[in-house]
Amino acid sequence: MVPGRSRDTGLSGWVRNRRSGDVEAVLAGPLDVVDEMLAALWTGPAGASVSAVEGTPTEERPRGDFDVRPTV
Repeated sequence: MVPGRSRDTGLSGWVRNRRSGDVEAVLAGPLDVVDEMLAALWTGPAGASVSAVEGTPTEERPRGDFDVRPTV
């Protein structure tokens, strides 16, 4: 996921890499925009191999900017 692209859509939230190779993100915004971003995640950046995209509801309610967090 490209943070700039997330900002351009008006989404709030965060994204980070995990040492396992997974990417974790929390997206907040209008449902149609979140759905569009989830669909876009299937392409990934150049050189990425996306094998699954899973959506899970969360109680976290990010507001404001979309941030890139450190790898965990």
